[in-house]
Amino acid sequence: MIQTHDPAYTEMLEQTAEARHRLAIPETEAQAALRHEAAKGSLKEALQIRGAQEINQARTILGENEENIKSEAVQHVRAHEAQYGAV
Repeated sequence: MIQTHDPAYTEMLEQTAEARHRLAIPETEAQAALRHEAAKGSLKEALQIRGAQEINQARTILGENEENIKSEAVQHVRAHEAQYGAV
């Protein structure tokens, strides 16, 4: 029977724990690297989507501004024609 206070038993337990630890570290680092890459990919995709949304929003605003300017120009010409007559 092995006694729990036996130095050989204690050393064997410590060596087993150290071996498990040495094996677990690379596995944990690999898992962390995979999670990091996945998160980085998700962030990159989210930023690309957000950028596309902002570009579309800017195009919409520019298009609306262009339409407003054209409308104002037409109104100005009509007002001018009404005041001074068609040229």
